[in-house]
Amino acid sequence: NMKYRVFDTIANCYVTDEEAWILKPDGRLAVNEDGDEIGYPHCVAEFSTGLLDMDGDEIFENDFIVVGEKILLVHWNNETFGWQASTIYTEFNEYKDIDLRQIAAEVAEHYKMTIKIIGNTRENQNIRGLLKECIRLKVF
Repeated sequence: NMKYRVFDTIANCYVTDEEAWILKPDGRLAVNEDGDEIGYPHCVAEFSTGLLDMDGDEIFENDFIVVGEKILLVHWNNETFGWQASTIYTEFNEYKDIDLRQIAAEVAEHYKMTIKIIGNTRENQNIRGLLKECIRLKVF
């Protein structure tokens, strides 16, 4: 059973999963009312990676995470059929995609490294503001 959270693009917030919602194979949400399927194109499902950050929070698609001194964006890669994290910010400007399971294994191997969720693309669309907040909080 895949876990997901739902973002309502009209209300501009995450919403509670409705009991009547159906998650379609293409990732779209719908509801079945009296045999009629009604779509919710303004609601977007974001899937769980199955991994937790250092605070025990579940990491979802479109989350920004900090690993070491890098800010990464979590996303699904259709070519590799796996979760990846794309570099958004790094001190050394090394921009690349990294397998999320590989990151988790490296964090487990190096006791000083951690994964921390610092936001997501829906609620933190201003990357510069997010970076300033990370610097202010001394995340790096």
